[in-house]
Amino acid sequence: MKDFFDRLLKIIWMDSSVFDELADKPDLISQSLFVVLLYSAASGIGAVGKIGITGILIGSIGSLINWSIWVYLIYSAARLWGGSIRPTSTGEFMRAIGFASAPGIIRILGISGDIRVFSNIAATIWMTAAMACAVKKIFGYRDLIRPVILCAGGWFLTIGAAYILSFAFRSAGF
Repeated sequence: MKDFFDRLLKIIWMDSSVFDELADKPDLISQSLFVVLLYSAASGIGAVGKIGITGILIGSIGSLINWSIWVYLIYSAARLWGGSIRPTSTGEFMRAIGFASAPGIIRILGISGDIRVFSNIAATIWMTAAMACAVKKIFGYRDLIRPVILCAGGWFLTIGAAYILSFAFRSAGF
């Protein structure tokens, strides 16, 4: 358990050495998934401050769907945009990107309506930075320019899709 928390702290402090450790340990996929679930739960709890108790379910599921789309876009774009100096497995990427979601746990602070916007913006920027570090390390990019573009671009596309779907559901009466 100590190793798990050490990895979380390394991600939070943006210590990219953790991605080497994650690359070499396929058995850490369950811990990576747990981090993603913590992030989703924190997002759901944070949504209570805006939409009430139903926010737990809606916020958790919504953030998990958005995260999945975001990660898919990052992975697909990174594979297309070259830069890999070594073969990258999907599992290696998922372990790294799952742990890179750790900063998103601060979305739980959104339960206090006063700081909800700040916690969401901070979590998004921090997660984007952590994911860019993961993409840089996993895909072997020499600098952070492409990974930041991939991660930020994926986020903007994901949010755009979420707003379109949200509008469509509201227009349909859901």
